Amino acid sequence: MTLRVLKASDVFPMIQIINKIGIRNIKDIVTPEQIKEFQKNKDGDNTSILGFNIVMEFVGLILDNLPLIEQDLYKFLAGLAETSPEEIRDLDLGTFTNLIVDVIQKPEFGDFMKAVSRLVK
Repeated sequence: MTLRVLKASDVFPMIQIINKIGIRNIKDIVTPEQIKEFQKNKDGDNTSILGFNIVMEFVGLILDNLPLIEQDLYKFLAGLAETSPEEIRDLDLGTFTNLIVDVIQKPEFGDFMKAVSRLVK
């Protein structure tokens, strides 16, 4: 499944999801320094230990909170994949999880999280 580039209108559904997860929970797993280091390495080896840890922490946090964010996540991913929330809901578990990882690894997502992390120092 191909994802389009994140744009300004994606901030609103992302904030809804973040609010339900809890900004403090995100702050606890990702520091501005980690994001900066990950961004610095994004043109090189994205499989660095730091990058892997950040992605896995986010995926874990999303999956831990899935009952709270389920519908919002389906809508958000559907918008990025230019499909329907129902199609996202019907994906097999591997494809669904890979889709979440793909979003988290997008450079625009890292830029957004870097900005958010500065707000909650």
